[in-house]
Amino acid sequence: MTGQPPEDLGEQALQDSSDVMPPAFWAFHELYHQAYFEYAFVQLGDQVAADKLVDQTFVFLAVIWQQVTEQERPEALAWTLLKERVAAELEDQGRQAAALETLAFERAIRAACDPILDSFRAEFRAQVTELEDTWGCMRQSPACRSVSLM
Repeated sequence: MTGQPPEDLGEQALQDSSDVMPPAFWAFHELYHQAYFEYAFVQLGDQVAADKLVDQTFVFLAVIWQQVTEQERPEALAWTLLKERVAAELEDQGRQAAALETLAFERAIRAACDPILDSFRAEFRAQVTELEDTWGCMRQSPACRSVSLM
């Protein structure tokens, strides 16, 4: 016995908490997990380390979830916590944050926004198709043909 916690403790704790955590926590997790992972991965350069750090961050958020929800901006608290944990990990490794922090931020924002944008694009595409179909039917009418000749 080494006295060290098992490697998958964060993931296991999240799985064990699925029965006791409120749906709001899981919605928060779903909304921000990918963005947090993207940020940690760009900064750490290691997928496994980034995944572990993000899991541990969410475990901590689960433990203090009541205090998180009492904040005016819970997402700001969580984001700050993640950045501090990434900075501490980099410091432990004797490294500094990635010089292209803007790239990390852009990737994190894209990861968080892509599902929303995909939904919007799909809805928009459906509306455009409906408009085109309606316009196509109207083009068949004599009034529309005379307008198109002008």
